[in-house]
Amino acid sequence: MHDPASPSPEKPSPPPAGPRGPGQAAAADAVRQVFAWYGQQILAVQRAADPDPARLEQLMARQRACVQDLSTLEEGGPGEAERIAALYEARLRELRGPGPHQL
Repeated sequence: MHDPASPSPEKPSPPPAGPRGPGQAAAADAVRQVFAWYGQQILAVQRAADPDPARLEQLMARQRACVQDLSTLEEGGPGEAERIAALYEARLRELRGPGPHQL
């Protein structure tokens, strides 16, 4: 006999929460692209002959902020998605712009 307090083995558990709409999906994509850019820069600093510990910490802090913003995005509504999307799309343009990459 099945114990009603335990989950039924036939029912799969629900998928983890993620972006609920197209605005949130677009915002999450922009955040992930910025996260990846920081990851590339972190690798470059780590591989440098004379790595700059301050720059490395700054890049890692910015990457952690991306993770936090993804979490905020999952919990927030459409207004939060718009704010995060605008912030990260602007940051992507800045990071990929002409000349040396700036933070």
